[in-house]
Amino acid sequence: MSSAAVDMVRKASRVFIKAGYSGKHRGWAVFVTIDGREQQVTGWHGYRAGAETRMEELQRQARLKQRPCLTCGRPFMSEGIHNRICPKCKITHADKDTSSYAIGRAI
Repeated sequence: MSSAAVDMVRKASRVFIKAGYSGKHRGWAVFVTIDGREQQVTGWHGYRAGAETRMEELQRQARLKQRPCLTCGRPFMSEGIHNRICPKCKITHADKDTSSYAIGRAI
């Protein structure tokens, strides 16, 4: 994954897919708008689905940020505010039995 492309997506006010021509063939590419100017971020894809997949991956990479784990406190690369437990702690706690826990009712 090109770090330059990820940086462009981070700075962009808009990320979108646009149809165009690459030589004699029609294709799709990911573009961004930065300071009112459109800039192409990826190469041309033969199918729109390929460009969409690439755009989603670039947006996911652009959201990555180092955050502390809420369980152990160690920093890890988080995908967003919803992702605050590091992979090691997730694995450690995944095998715990939570069947006896209940939310909002007395047992």
